[in-house]
Amino acid sequence: MFDILGRVITTTTVANKFSCQLDLSNLNKAMYFVQVSTNDGSVTKRIIKK
Repeated sequence: MFDILGRVITTTTVANKFSCQLDLSNLNKAMYFVQVSTNDGSVTKRIIKK
């Protein structure tokens, strides 16, 4: 997970799972980006914590 400035907030490695939950309770209200990478490629999604 990255903040708006591109700084790494947290990194999680999950093996052989189809879903994962991230605990955002300790993060400030802001926009974050989550990047998910697999053998088939990667995708980045925006998360806004209000």
